[in-house]
Amino acid sequence: MNPIFTQIEWSEPAAGCDYALYFPARLFKKLGLETNAAYILQTGSFHTQILVKINEHTHPLHNKISCSETLASRINIPAGSVLTLRLLGRIIKIGPLIGLLTVKFDNPENPFGRQAKFLRALCDRASRAGALVYVFTPEDILPDNIFVSGYIPELPQTDADEKCIVQGDSENSYDASENREPPMRWMQLTLPWPDIVYNRIPSRYWEKQDACQNALAYIQNIMQIPVFNPGFLDKCEVQEKLVVHAIAHRYLPEGTVFAGPETLALFADRHRQIYLKPSSGSLGRRIIKISKEGEQFKYKYRTKDGVIIEGEQRGAAELVKILRPVMENRVYLMQQAVPLALYEGREFDIRLLMQKDRFGRWRRTKAYVRIVQPGGLTANLNGGAVAKSIVEVIRQVFNEDFLQPAGIGENIRRAAQEVALAVEECFPGIWAELGLDFGIDVHGKLWLIEVNSKPFRALTTSVGLTQRIERSFLRPLEFARFFTGFYPHSI
Repeated sequence: MNPIFTQIEWSEPAAGCDYALYFPARLFKKLGLETNAAYILQTGSFHTQILVKINEHTHPLHNKISCSETLASRINIPAGSVLTLRLLGRIIKIGPLIGLLTVKFDNPENPFGRQAKFLRALCDRASRAGALVYVFTPEDILPDNIFVSGYIPELPQTDADEKCIVQGDSENSYDASENREPPMRWMQLTLPWPDIVYNRIPSRYWEKQDACQNALAYIQNIMQIPVFNPGFLDKCEVQEKLVVHAIAHRYLPEGTVFAGPETLALFADRHRQIYLKPSSGSLGRRIIKISKEGEQFKYKYRTKDGVIIEGEQRGAAELVKILRPVMENRVYLMQQAVPLALYEGREFDIRLLMQKDRFGRWRRTKAYVRIVQPGGLTANLNGGAVAKSIVEVIRQVFNEDFLQPAGIGENIRRAAQEVALAVEECFPGIWAELGLDFGIDVHGKLWLIEVNSKPFRALTTSVGLTQRIERSFLRPLEFARFFTGFYPHSI
């Protein structure tokens, strides 16, 4: 027996039988339901026995269903939600319920800080994905309970509001603790546990906290709920695993863990120009570029205020002593600095947003170029880099059409696919999106510069099409629907 799928709109509760679902006549007949027969209703973690009935007061051609007031008070699905109904035998499953796990700040007007607009953008697109999306945090978890305290937007997001967001380009491309967004209203409801959780914990700092670690363990181990995008990636671990991968290794610059002045001296002797990157860093913070000329080491880094600091030191030991206040006691990756091709005299890299689609396949959602500012250090947009059309840059630098089926454009598309698959093979968990940064050297060879496991997506764009922005928000929701079995092809 194959399940039957249909999209439905959840309506206001109806008076009547305590535990019943009410269907318009045509949908009732289409699904082959039996009047007053007992069915099992499942939505998220909640399940109960119900009766099914025809709603004589609903237009027979509509796909609006409602439930009794008693049942509505248990599951709290907001009226107007567009969801997917799956019928298999006597089991009616309505969903999917997708939970966005994040953190909450002590600000009643803006509990989710600067990521509020991002979370709301996902919630506002739930109906297009045929799902219910809500936000919850570790403190909203009710232990030993089939319900969780969740948040949904109270009012629709307006276009004017969406244009207020600041463009970002990396994992944690904002300080989520800065509650500077305009007040945004959220409605708190007691909801069934979701079918799947999308990990949107905003930074490594928060992810390491006991509350977040305990919540993730409880969700996965006790509630047995799948979580996708399991966590942030460590640069040294990415280097260690991908460098021995049968395919991905070809894209990696040489890299190794910094273990003191001696290792730095040897590595700089071999490559002359290197980067020191904090293994758990992001946004280009605390990255140091080192060039060796004879016995002299030139260094360059950017302060947290965006000021570029440059200097010169003789000997690796003295260099490390000078850099220690920047590096502190963090673990660092030493990475070969590849001589990259230039666009109008400036280095650039390519950012690709890879996401899984409604069939569970890796797809390229967005691709654009980030050009280092004159005198700059990295291609992070928050560090002053400029976004540019990848089609325009590839045409000007290499005299090629990025979209043609052969050449550099095809190499980039293939490399992104191969690296995404390699990350999925090498790191446990359910991966559904990655931000990949590639450099291209003067010979056209591709180099993997960084893998971001929680890439930020802006609500507006200065490069590319608005439809790609829309797609970047819809794909995680469509993947969640696929993974939870709410597409006919996903069973």
